Amino acid sequence: MEELGGGFSGIGVEFNTLNDTIIVVNTVSGGPAERVGLAPNDRIVTINGVDVVGLDRADVPKRLRGARGTKVTISVVRRGVSGKLDFILTRDDIPLNTVDAAYMLDGQTGYISTKYAKKGSRVYEAPEAAPAWVRPADALQMNYSIESASSKIETYKAQNSDVIGWIKVPNTANIDYPVLIAADNDYYLNRDFNKKKKTGGAIYMDYRNATAAGQRHIIVYGHNMQKSKVDFYYLHDYMNDQNFFNTTRIIQMEAFGKSEWEVFSVHQSEADPKLIQTHFTKNAQFVQFCQSLAAKSKWPTNVTFQPTDEILSLVTCDTNTKNDKYRVFIHARRVK
Repeated sequence: MEELGGGFSGIGVEFNTLNDTIIVVNTVSGGPAERVGLAPNDRIVTINGVDVVGLDRADVPKRLRGARGTKVTISVVRRGVSGKLDFILTRDDIPLNTVDAAYMLDGQTGYISTKYAKKGSRVYEAPEAAPAWVRPADALQMNYSIESASSKIETYKAQNSDVIGWIKVPNTANIDYPVLIAADNDYYLNRDFNKKKKTGGAIYMDYRNATAAGQRHIIVYGHNMQKSKVDFYYLHDYMNDQNFFNTTRIIQMEAFGKSEWEVFSVHQSEADPKLIQTHFTKNAQFVQFCQSLAAKSKWPTNVTFQPTDEILSLVTCDTNTKNDKYRVFIHARRVK
């Protein structure tokens, strides 16, 4: 944990390290990083001309922070852009807002959403969603020693350290797989569990879910393999059979702890980035997002969302149309 006193001077980025690479997860609104154009998924490769690939996570803030008004030069690699992009940033005060929101749920019950709980002079992470679920601190640091992990997760994790958990959809023939995670959403798109090139890819979680701030909406991707009927092939039953939808509402997942999710929406839509948003600046924005997903469902459900909710989306290719831009989305809300 870092010693903080309500704020610091820096560039205003939320980052993680994965496979020895510093990944920008989010930028602070109005901060230096956002102002110069740093973006989520940018990979920081040099800081002030020094190669930082392989730099220990704890040492990253020491390179990025400094006195207000001082400058720092950062080089990043961005998907779709050839070569490195160089940015010169002027450090500024970055506030740490410990309370995200506070309001009354009813006449007697209040809701407070916090990022940190302070004890003495040290800062401790606290859950930013339902108080009943405390995310393991090691998960926040990208160390996936999964809470109450089953033996099969540990077995698969020994073979591939990118294993983050397991997903199972009861009442399907074979949706019962380990879930992987990488530094971006392209790596396992065409690589199998053993990291070998394969058209069918693997079952993998959105890289943005690696941090607690991105776990309000967890997204898991998988191909729809028609010939072999593996991966997420049977998710299409949610679209094609209302009885299946009504009787197969629970999805089980073990990642950041064991959990169960109840399906509230299934729809066929274009691969729109708006449908896979993971970070929300306001609670009202998150609730509105959930309501919009429910409204898209082919089979309507009566569900009311709260700011404390967490949702899970399963995304696969749509074989009911010849347009490869379309996907099938299954959305579920955490119930346990």
